[in-house]
Amino acid sequence: MDVNYKVHTADGRLVRAGSNSQATFSIDLTDQKSGVYLITLAGDQLNEAIRIIKQ
Repeated sequence: MDVNYKVHTADGRLVRAGSNSQATFSIDLTDQKSGVYLITLAGDQLNEAIRIIKQ
């Protein structure tokens, strides 16, 4: 299953986007500042938004 992802800052700026076909994967945000990010995941049977706080 292909999953497309987008990572936005709290103010809506797109900082990362891509796709992955693995069952599990990680998104590297080590180069981003601390703050709140919204990760959206979309696939065939998936449509999810996750809010994370990077410290």
